[in-house]
Amino acid sequence: MSDHADPETSSPASAYGASPAVVFRQMDDGAVLLDLESGVYFGLDQVGTRVWTLLLERGTTAAVCAAMLEEFDVAPDVLAADVRRLVGELQQNGLLRAT
Repeated sequence: MSDHADPETSSPASAYGASPAVVFRQMDDGAVLLDLESGVYFGLDQVGTRVWTLLLERGTTAAVCAAMLEEFDVAPDVLAADVRRLVGELQQNGLLRAT
C-alpha cells in the first residue's frame, strides 16, 4: 500500500504526518520543507505554513479546516478543496504521508 493517498478520494478523517526525513523551517513570509533523503525542497506561503503546522498538530484535514474556518474568512468548500490540493502536492513530493 502506498503512502500517497489520492487527495480527491481521501477522507477528511484521514490522518497525516511529516515524512521522517523532512526538515521544516519557519521564515518571516512562510516556511520551507526539505526532504533530506531526496533533496526535494518545497516553499510554503503563510497560509500553506498554517495548514502544515495544523496538520502536524491535529493530524486530519477535517481538523485543519475546522481550525482555519475560525481564523480565516473563507467558504468551507473552497478551504477544503485548497487543503486537499496542498496535501496532495505534499504527498506527491514525499513530504507528507498518511499515518
